[in-house]
Amino acid sequence: MIKLLQSGGKATKYFLGGLLFIVSASMVTYLIPGFMSDSTASASGTVASVAGQNIQIAEVQTLAQRRVQAMMRQGYPDFYRQMLMKQSVPGAINELMQNAEIRYEADRLGLRISDQELQDALRNSPDGQFFFPEGKWVGQEKYEQMIKNAQMTVEFYEQSLRQGLLRDKLFTAITAGADVTPAELQKAYKEQNVKIKFDYAVLNSTDLEKQIKYTDAELKGFFTAHQAQYQNSNPEKRQVRYFVFDRKQAEANSTYTPSDLLQYYDAHKDQFRTQDRIKVRHILIKTPVADKDGKVDEKAVAAAKTKALDLLKQLKNGADFAELAKKNSEDSTAAAGGEFQGWIVKGDPGIQPEFESAAFTMGKGQMSDLVQTSFGFHIIRVDDKEESHQKPYTDVKDEV
Repeated sequence: MIKLLQSGGKATKYFLGGLLFIVSASMVTYLIPGFMSDSTASASGTVASVAGQNIQIAEVQTLAQRRVQAMMRQGYPDFYRQMLMKQSVPGAINELMQNAEIRYEADRLGLRISDQELQDALRNSPDGQFFFPEGKWVGQEKYEQMIKNAQMTVEFYEQSLRQGLLRDKLFTAITAGADVTPAELQKAYKEQNVKIKFDYAVLNSTDLEKQIKYTDAELKGFFTAHQAQYQNSNPEKRQVRYFVFDRKQAEANSTYTPSDLLQYYDAHKDQFRTQDRIKVRHILIKTPVADKDGKVDEKAVAAAKTKALDLLKQLKNGADFAELAKKNSEDSTAAAGGEFQGWIVKGDPGIQPEFESAAFTMGKGQMSDLVQTSFGFHIIRVDDKEESHQKPYTDVKDEV
């Protein structure tokens, strides 16, 4: 299924990714009749089943009570508690169903969250500054006490972290290969966040047509002079069909021998060769874009460079890269400590040439000086690096 999602265009991948969740919810989830009736007041029983996973009323009540306790700590009067509990039950059921659907689909694709991934999440979560003050683990006993003080159990807290990591890993698997360039991200951010005030007047097209006189030649001349604005006026549309098959069932029905598989591998080795790739973090200090006359505010560029140089100096003196990125980086990776999600492959069209050139010339663990692109000044650190190599057959047998 992942191979199928990675084979099409970007729009197709997003479409299929969303459709996968819709199909998952509609086909594997069913509600037990009467789950919202008064009978759910009992502390036992099943309210929903997702792919064979039963959601118990006790689970719903526990989650709903946690939500109510959080709201009560915000200052709600005690007599609101019963009403808030009743309002929280549907949302709790919905959340538990969605979590079960994510676990089902992740399990079907063979996705797991390792203990090391959980440890990394603890370190990098908003609470990480308390669990790892100055980068050092507080110890299991103090950690458990801190969770208890927050009126949670360690099991519940870590289970919530695992669920979030599993959701992110599933989304990454579904949308892997869907390239979104920094320019596209910047454009989307501006479209969603830029606000303007303007005055306007309503004009009646019928009245205007009576006053304006034009010839066919004038219309054709205007069209010829403004052809660019009419390009892509009819957006591309596609209809997509796909099917999902169970891997275990497919393997059971397969007639291929080990010799056949090895022969396929030998004949298609290029399919099982990794490209040069890296994992990086960066800090970006943006520079202003050129105005309509092509001029750039040089003072603003100089100010951005000064700020970037100061951050570089702090890093060379031992400052934590991720923390500086969270506080200073001016792009969407800031929340993750400047980390780019997944591997960056050499030749990726979404990565600017200056950035790629600097990043791929460094070794694992190395940090760059200032690198300037059209977005601004970057400080880049390579966290991991893999040279292009042939994957051995034993590593890709399942893929074959």
